Amino acid sequence: MENEIITAESVNAISITERTYTRLEMAKSIIIETVEDVAQADAILSGLSADITAAKLALKPMRDSTTAAWKAGTELEGRIVKPLEEAKKELSGRRGAAVARIKEDAAERQAEALDRGDFDTVVPVPEIAPSMVSSRETFSAELVDLKELVKAANYDPRFLSFLKLDESALNKEAANHKDNFNVPGCKLVRGYSSTVRTVAKPYGSGIGSRA
Repeated sequence: MENEIITAESVNAISITERTYTRLEMAKSIIIETVEDVAQADAILSGLSADITAAKLALKPMRDSTTAAWKAGTELEGRIVKPLEEAKKELSGRRGAAVARIKEDAAERQAEALDRGDFDTVVPVPEIAPSMVSSRETFSAELVDLKELVKAANYDPRFLSFLKLDESALNKEAANHKDNFNVPGCKLVRGYSSTVRTVAKPYGSGIGSRA
């Protein structure tokens, strides 16, 4: 069915997990010291690569069906709910500001009367009709000068929590500059990645837990 939402049970996620468990354990426990160990690691890597590809193929129908449903729901929410939420937020702000202004105006008139020595005239505070709505003052922050925040964080560690690290950009900087990598407060970390050339096979075609 085109709109059917495929679940973990539909794709037999338990079977997929069981097939990869032994290989995962082998990958974690292998100690590579000799040429023979390298060959064994290569075999495990090839198996892992095949398992990854096969698992993605098996899970693709589930991902596609749920992604389509999620996208459709998100699009509808953005089109229907978001404008309502924005209108509610905007009107709530204006409502709260108006109530505060009304009370402040009444307090100012009362103060003016007292300044004039008019102690007999009582300036009543307008009453807001009882309803299900109440307003409270809120506070938020807006960044206006990143350099100033960074400068402050240099002297006061509590400001560091307001600075978010862009790990993707930092890793790209390291890859581009390698030994010449020079970012204050960071160090170059060396590692290795391996490319595995393999032929993808779906589950059930012979890919098991043996490397």
